[in-house]
Amino acid sequence: MAVAVALVVTSETWGHSVTPDGLRTALGRLCGMTGSYPMLVMAFLISQRPWLERVVGQDRLIHWHRRIGGWLIGLIALRITLIVIGYGLTMHVSPTA
Repeated sequence: MAVAVALVVTSETWGHSVTPDGLRTALGRLCGMTGSYPMLVMAFLISQRPWLERVVGQDRLIHWHRRIGGWLIGLIALRITLIVIGYGLTMHVSPTA
């Protein structure tokens, strides 16, 4: 997760991030990258690795998978919303247009 956040933070320029459109776009990218990490964790938890099921148990893995899912959906929805608003402000277009 730290690598994903570091990639987004280092790729943004300060001048672009302080504008309203740039800030929303940067936050949208950050939500997308931080949403990718829980997606990988969810895929690993539900991958039915025998050694992992023996150590943790299938019921606990599924429980963790469900708990992470809500955060993942929220981050991806927030990413879409922020990117649409940010690009709309950049192009001086209403987000609904």
